[in-house]
Amino acid sequence: MMRLFEGMILRPLGFANQILGTGCPGNVVNFWVAAKYPDVELLVDEHAPDEPGRIWGNPVVRLGSESSYKLKFVAFFDWYQLDPRDFRLLKVSIEQLDGKPELVGRHALIELAQCSVWLNVDET
Repeated sequence: MMRLFEGMILRPLGFANQILGTGCPGNVVNFWVAAKYPDVELLVDEHAPDEPGRIWGNPVVRLGSESSYKLKFVAFFDWYQLDPRDFRLLKVSIEQLDGKPELVGRHALIELAQCSVWLNVDET
């Protein structure tokens, strides 16, 4: 499935061999996430990505309409790994979050219906 995504989407855009993980579709370079509406909630992981254990929603952060933030796509997330996947949640990495610099580098969950995913094309 990952190679199909790479062949149909990434290769024509000039991003061949960008899939790093084995998730669905995996860790992909240059995909950024933006909230579609004001007051979208992020369920931030209590732990840093390199620490064991995941406790989502501690803290819960609201992305207001005036918020300046940068979220990088990490992977699709599903609570139940053995059940059919609904691809309702995205795991993102917080690259920038004004007013909460202590959360930079942490992972968070955001509902796919409340955000859009963009391919960041570097013009340089």
